[in-house]
Amino acid sequence: MTSAPFRIPRYLLARLSAEQYVRSFWWFVLVVPIFGIVAMVFSTGLLQVIGMFAILWPVTIPARAILGGWKAGTFFSNGVTLESDDSHLYFHGKDSEGMKLAISAIRKVNLRHGFVLLSFGIGQFVAIPAEALGDQVATFLETLRTHNELLAK
Repeated sequence: MTSAPFRIPRYLLARLSAEQYVRSFWWFVLVVPIFGIVAMVFSTGLLQVIGMFAILWPVTIPARAILGGWKAGTFFSNGVTLESDDSHLYFHGKDSEGMKLAISAIRKVNLRHGFVLLSFGIGQFVAIPAEALGDQVATFLETLRTHNELLAK
């Protein structure tokens, strides 16, 4: 299967990355600011300063998403075509750049905001616009389930 060429702007990739992070670690994003509030109210000195940083920490998630995904953002914003076979997904970029992802490495598949999100590690994912797959989205997902035991469940 081959997709239509697609581009994902950096800002959209950063938004997907930040959302994926918050969805994966929601409990941590909740607990750290609560600790910060408790530290600000019930402590003094250095612990209050640490509490202030803990309260502000979730605000840094979008910036970290942009900085952490800079190389991927460059790759996907320049235009990509996806090809797949029974064992790998091949992302062909501009100027002979590329990326190869083993289907067996994919841990979870989500359809969100018009994208097929393939998670393959803690905080690691690849976004594929559903419109680039056209009417082959169901076939693509079935191929992933067929060749990956984790997704077949």
